[in-house]
Amino acid sequence: MNPYKVLRISEDSKEKEIKKSYRILVKKYHPDINPNAKKEILLNIIEAYELLKNNDWEFNNSKSKKVDLESLYKDFLRKNPGYAYYFDLEVIKSLAVWDNMRNRP
Repeated sequence: MNPYKVLRISEDSKEKEIKKSYRILVKKYHPDINPNAKKEILLNIIEAYELLKNNDWEFNNSKSKKVDLESLYKDFLRKNPGYAYYFDLEVIKSLAVWDNMRNRP
């Protein structure tokens, strides 16, 4: 995956341009704004952004550190359980059960 193509920017883009493109694309493909958007597109955008962010805003296919999207995704849902509805209903069910158990006397 070429993160520059996913984010629709040139390969010499700097941090400010990368962040701007990321925000625009996430808003465009976010399920709250575009209910017909495919989950895979949004996840690719997030992965491309994280890949550039983790590699000091530059990408070299042979040298760049890979992104563990699964752990990033789970960490995000743990911090923002409301989004689990769009991506993984089982996660929100699990959180609801734990919240219910925690609030018992």
